[in-house]
Order: sequence, then C-alpha cells, then structure tokens
Amino acid sequence: MSLKPNKILLYSYNVYFGDCFLLVFEYEDRNRTVLIDFGSTGKGKPHGVVVDDDDETHKETTGHRLRRVAQHISQVCGENGLDVVVATHRHKDHIYGFGLKEAGQIIRDCKPKIVIQPWTEDPDDNRDLSNKTSRVDAEAFKNDPRKSFTSMLNDMHLVAESIETEALNLADSGVFKDTIATALKDKIVFAADDNKIKNRAAVDCLHAMGAAEGSASHYVYYGYDQIDWETVLPGVNVHLLGPPRIEDSSEVTSATSTSDEFWSLQAMNQYFWGLQAATNQTVSHQEGNTPLFPRGKTFTGKRPDNLTWIIRQLRNVRASQLLQIVRYVDSALNNTSVIMLFEVGDEKLLFPGDAQIENWRYVLNKAKSDNALRKLLNETTLYKVGHHGSRNATPKSLWDGFEKKIVPNRKSEKPLKTVVSTMVGKHGESPDTAVPLPLMVETMKAESDYCSTEDLKGEEYFQLIEIPIA
Repeated sequence: MSLKPNKILLYSYNVYFGDCFLLVFEYEDRNRTVLIDFGSTGKGKPHGVVVDDDDETHKETTGHRLRRVAQHISQVCGENGLDVVVATHRHKDHIYGFGLKEAGQIIRDCKPKIVIQPWTEDPDDNRDLSNKTSRVDAEAFKNDPRKSFTSMLNDMHLVAESIETEALNLADSGVFKDTIATALKDKIVFAADDNKIKNRAAVDCLHAMGAAEGSASHYVYYGYDQIDWETVLPGVNVHLLGPPRIEDSSEVTSATSTSDEFWSLQAMNQYFWGLQAATNQTVSHQEGNTPLFPRGKTFTGKRPDNLTWIIRQLRNVRASQLLQIVRYVDSALNNTSVIMLFEVGDEKLLFPGDAQIENWRYVLNKAKSDNALRKLLNETTLYKVGHHGSRNATPKSLWDGFEKKIVPNRKSEKPLKTVVSTMVGKHGESPDTAVPLPLMVETMKAESDYCSTEDLKGEEYFQLIEIPIA
C-alpha cells in the first residue's frame, strides 16, 4: 500500500514584507517538508536604530527575525531536514534569508533534497553577474531568445542598483538644497532594493544547496515533469503551472500595469538594459568623488530664482522616471515566478509566488480548453494570495472560478482558505494601488477563511494552519 499523508501543517511566517511558508506533510513513517521562499525587504528601522538589517543579533532587524524563523524551521524539520526548497523567483522579499550568514547556514544545514527555481535561474542560461562573462560567446546569447532574456534580467538587477544610488543622492540635503520628496525617495529605494544585485549571496546559496551531495536543482516551467514526486512526497500530486517558457508564451517577457499592454520588454531590449548595466558598473568603479567631466566649467554663483525652480522640477521628473523604470523591473521579475499546486485527497493548495497576469494568462488560457486543468484550479482549497495582495497578481477569472468560496445561501463546511504574507504601507500611493489592495482584502474576508500575517500580535511570528486529509 502506497504512503499517503494524513494531515498537512502550514506555517505562515511573519517576515515583515516578504514570503516564507513551510508545508509539513505528516505520514505514518515520517514527515516530509517543503519550504516555499525565505525572504524579506524588512519593516524599516525604528527611530534611533542604526544597525544594518543584515545584523542577525539585533532584535529590531530583519536579519534577527529571519534567523529566528530559520531556527524554527530547523526545529520543525528535525533530523530528517528539508525535503524541498522552492525559491519562486529572485526578488529579495522571497530569497533574502538564504544569503544571510547565520539564517542561510541553518537552512543549508537542513540539507534539502530538491531545490526548485524558475527556468530563468538556470546557470546555463545566465551570464556571470559580477563580470558579465558567459559560458558561451556573446553572439550566442544575443541570438538565443532564452539566454538573451535571462541575461537581460541580470542587467536589470545592475540597473536597479544604480537607481537606488541615484535616488539616495537626489534626496541628500548635503548635495541639494531642494531635494526630492522623502516619500518619493522611499518608494524608489524600496522597489530598487528588492531587485538589486545584492541578492547574489542568496542566489549562490540556492545553487550551492542544489549542487550538494544527495541534492538536485530543478529549473522549472509550466508542465515540468523531471521530478519523481512519488519518491519525494508519496501520495501527493504536484502540478507545476508556471512560469511558461518563452517558446510557450512570449507574454512572459512583458509587464503590464492593467489588462492593456503597459511597456513591452521587447521594446526595452537587450541593448538598452546592457548599456544601462555597463554604465552602472563604470560609475560604481569611480574612486572618490571624481567628476564625470573633470575639465568642464562649474557654475558656483547664486542661481537665478527661475533657474532654481526649473532645476528642482527637472529633479522631480527624473525621480518619477526612476520610479517607473524600477517598477517595470519589479514586474518583469514577478512574471518569472514559479506557480505550484499540491494535490492530496480533496485538498488542493495553490502557491503562485508573485506571478502577475502575463504569467497567469498562459495557464488560464489553457484551462479554457483543458477540463482537467480547469477543474484542478476551480477546486482549490487553499490559496496563497499572490504578490502580498496586490491588484495585479490574482486574476479575477481565477478568483471567480474558485468553487469553495463562501457565497450567500450556500452552506460550506470547509470554505476556501486564503493566506497572505504582507505589510501595509510598503507599496502603493492610493487605494487602487495599495498592497494589500483594500478591496481584495474585503472580498477575501467575506468570501473565504482569510488569514494574514498582519493578524499576528506581539512576539508571535508565525501562524499554524492544520489541514486534515479526508
């Protein structure tokens, strides 16, 4: 008789603004565990705290919280360690903890047997991030859509790093008398920090875990079938529903803010991002405060009032452009998110990372003609809310299709569970763009058994959801 879990435990960790979930499948012989993401962009430091978030000893830092979470994960896993680690995509709020010295080591010591990342993280398709060399020549990268796209994503990380530096400079009162608004600076820095190359330590950690003895790395996409799930998670059907590959759907290379196309990645092509990345490297390697044009004449007198006003307005325009660019980078990375659905008995647990509409559209279009796939999605019993509750990561057609929702005049002994890891005030400027989206929260509270990390109080840092298997 084949093994089958009799219960699932879901630990939802409060990592401030980020995702970290531990699935525990309880069997008669031993538990199997799946860690989905381990990241954070932090909560912001209280007044007077000057330590870095990387400091894992100071109780006010993100590093300290993630170390505490890692210790709990290790305790839950016990001597059997982790069976699967999933890093849905490269954003800091999903993988930052893997790169921390102590927290990352604790997870590595759990010796995961399988490490899952999106296909865009395959080293064979990525050029080295530090010196831009490649395993094949540059011409091969340019002519191969898959390699060209992944290389472009790497260039975007370098651009995000330079944007953060420029935003901090525009807000520095020691440099400019009239700086850009603090709120605008904070939005740029928050989005840029989530995308910049600083996540390299986490990326390296994930690759190292997958290359360790007794482990294997899998770079997955829609329909990926190279994992023997019956050996890893007996009695559990695991469906990999995203991201699509470029050959499956070119839409994955686009980023939209609405249902209409916003800004095509094809237009912002390899040459644009490569040029910006090269510029970033040139500027970052300048020593001291060496002027870019050392022989140029410098105006040192008092500027006329009208000129001062124009300069200030141009500075604000530049900052707004930076915010647009870095948000585009953010969306491009979200479109590479892994989408997983775990099916055991009558339970179907859907974890989509930060997948946005371009990623979702592929599977939803297939579901229109694939009855089995449509049934699988519609019968979802637990939904991990995409992108911390943003408006662009839970397609309305997906939500409308969920059959387990609470609806008037219909009894539901086991309603749909929705789980979100989020933090108010980190994203968005209006009720229409806020994360989590107020309307979405209101709807999910009314139509599902809603659970948010924001409900945790005091020293609580995780929620436990028990799911018995019928």
